Amino acid sequence: MRDYKCDAMIIGQRLKDARMSSKNGMTQLNFAEEIGVYVSNISKIEQGVRLPSIEILYEYMNHFDVDANQLLGCNEMNQKKQDSIDSRLAMLPHEVREYLTSVIWEMINRYPLP
Repeated sequence: MRDYKCDAMIIGQRLKDARMSSKNGMTQLNFAEEIGVYVSNISKIEQGVRLPSIEILYEYMNHFDVDANQLLGCNEMNQKKQDSIDSRLAMLPHEVREYLTSVIWEMINRYPLP
């Protein structure tokens, strides 16, 4: 099961960063006019007051050549999960995983919980 979090402030900042780092550094007003929305919508999204609609998210992806994972921060969350002990153990061959699990259980049994 994935554990994605939805933080409008972080997503808004990523969207703003994508817009600001584009080739032409498009302003909120220019971007809003180009995609046919009010500039206040873009402003509220980039300030983290509201989340973008899927249509506006696609506009950011297409205009600024970034993917949804980058804009929503999914790569960072997946990287944290890939660095966990469980995920690292799961990548090991079965024999190695069994050996390490037995070593860990042996260590745990030496120091029982109160």
